[in-house]
Amino acid sequence: MLDESLENLLESLLTAEQYKLYVDIISYLESIEYTTIQDELLNIAFESFGDENEKLPKPESTITDEIFAHMRECLISQLSQFGVVADEGVALKDLFDLSVGILHISGHEDVASIIASASNDSDPVDQMAEILQLVTTQPAVVWVMMLDSVSTDLLKRIREMSVKMVDTEYQVMEESAEYLQALRLYAGYVALTDRKLIVLDMVDSMVLGQEFETYINSGYLNELFEGEEMHRLALELYGFALMSSDAKTDPLGAVRKIIEKYLNDTARIVKLTTELSVVNAEYLKYYHTNRKGLSENGQA
Repeated sequence: MLDESLENLLESLLTAEQYKLYVDIISYLESIEYTTIQDELLNIAFESFGDENEKLPKPESTITDEIFAHMRECLISQLSQFGVVADEGVALKDLFDLSVGILHISGHEDVASIIASASNDSDPVDQMAEILQLVTTQPAVVWVMMLDSVSTDLLKRIREMSVKMVDTEYQVMEESAEYLQALRLYAGYVALTDRKLIVLDMVDSMVLGQEFETYINSGYLNELFEGEEMHRLALELYGFALMSSDAKTDPLGAVRKIIEKYLNDTARIVKLTTELSVVNAEYLKYYHTNRKGLSENGQA
């Protein structure tokens, strides 16, 4: 949030367009933990206003120039830390766009194209321009004109980071496939009971692989916890356990471990535990009978 004194100062010195740019730059710098930028700009202003020792205040135009120069130097310094040197004539807005563009590389979805651009045999400036074209709305030719030099170490870091992201994505996909295989088998078992379950209806809209109690505390089963449908509750809890990172290998044990948090009636707990044992035995029998056929059909 902009300091009120700084906000008033910038509004008095700048056009609306300049003010928005400066606020955006300040926000960007603070987002990368340059936390002193507002104090630095205020100090520039205070030192320009004169003092009791007859120091004459500087003209507003001079204050504006000094603030501009400091903002520009901050961006140039941050780019240098990344390993990028911009052309001397690059405008402040373009320096800002360049800084934000580099920051966006790590979050861009087309990781394969970033790896390809960072791995080709082009000049480092051309490589970075191609990458920036992917993550911004500006074409590579515009970025080439702004860039003076780009560190090969930066491109190496981008490659390594992007490859790691791909590996992580594949790992998540593989883990999701494992959950989905188990849930497909469970859906086949549940179909035999002629039941329609909340857990199976929610699979497409839920993140798989969260902790078991994250699902239980989502509120979807609140009515069942209050009711008497213990077999239905057992089926729901078992299904949520199968999609959980901490319960998938032992759904029965996981449910037993936490159930007293949600049911305080001993008779209902005993009944639910009995139903869970039945569900567990029936599902494991169904699982061992049908999992081979599921894999052979390419659904795993």
